[in-house]
Amino acid sequence: MPEAYSNDLRRKLLEAYEEGQGTLEELAERFSVSEGLGEEDFGVYNRTQKMERPAGAKRGRESRVTRRLKSIFVRW
Repeated sequence: MPEAYSNDLRRKLLEAYEEGQGTLEELAERFSVSEGLGEEDFGVYNRTQKMERPAGAKRGRESRVTRRLKSIFVRW
């Protein structure tokens, strides 16, 4: 799986776009990222007004193993 882009790169891309240094397509090429990433980041920025990506949601089901069960397993 490819590594996530840094918040610094996202910030530079969004700041350049806000300053009118080019279209998202031109800036994506300049910063060597996909145009889709620029569009996605700009959409997130418009919704949250933050240039950093929000933390990802937890994935998967919540564990049904309670503290009590964990202590039983440890003693077992």
